[in-house]
This record gives sequence, structure tokens and C-alpha cells, in this order.
Amino acid sequence: MPTYVQELSDVYTTNFPDAPPVMYNFTGDRGNLPEYTTPGTRVKMLNYGEQVEIVFQGTTIVSSESHPMHLHAFSFFVVGMGKWNFDYASDPLSYSLVDPPKLNTIIVHALGWVAIRFVFFTTDLLLMANRPQRNRTNKR
Repeated sequence: MPTYVQELSDVYTTNFPDAPPVMYNFTGDRGNLPEYTTPGTRVKMLNYGEQVEIVFQGTTIVSSESHPMHLHAFSFFVVGMGKWNFDYASDPLSYSLVDPPKLNTIIVHALGWVAIRFVFFTTDLLLMANRPQRNRTNKR
């Protein structure tokens, strides 16, 4: 966040994709890691009042772990979840749009997906973070 506030644009780019740049079997064979990933820090610029939908797709490309995701100082509606790969044509038809749970943290299972929606009503930064469970459970 300090990087954005200080306008150090050489540290990040604003080309965060709207969809995965390469489609593959996210929950299948790990395959060739460099073929599917690229290092970098990318941001998505949102407009005040913009309606946002994010689908978190679990993957086994690095490991077969679940990933807790947390949205700092903000809540969202969990409108859908499922096993295996998210299908853009059929999975949104199963969304729960009537009284969906409102949360600020979810678990994205390695072999599944979770869809969230929220309205961006802040003039501040929005930070989504992966919260590894081991940070909370392996304290010695």
C-alpha cells in the first residue's frame, strides 16, 4: 500500500487481468509451473460505487492446500462455491443471490472455487490478502 500512496509505479503495474490469461485444468495435474505463472505485482483500479465480482479458483499448481482469503476492512457476499474448475457458462446459474452470507474471510479449497460480490464504496485502498492457516495454528 505505501507503494501506491507514494506513487512508486515502477514497483507494480495496473494490468491485472479480468480473467485468467491462460485457461487450463486448475485442479488437475500440476504440469509445468513456469508455463502458467509469471512473477509480478499487479493492481486493479476500481471506481467508487463499482459492482465487483471475483471468482477465486483453487489450484494444485504449487500445492494442494486450501487458501484463506481476507478482505481488509471490508465485507463481501459469498454468492457461489463449487468443486473443480469454475465454468463461466454454467456456474453463475447456481449463485445464491437471495440473502447470501456476508463475510470478510473465506476458504478457497484447492480443488474448488468461491465467487464473491461487493460494491466498492471507499476512497481508500482495498487489500485482499491470503491468510495462511499455519500462521495461526503453529505458534510455539
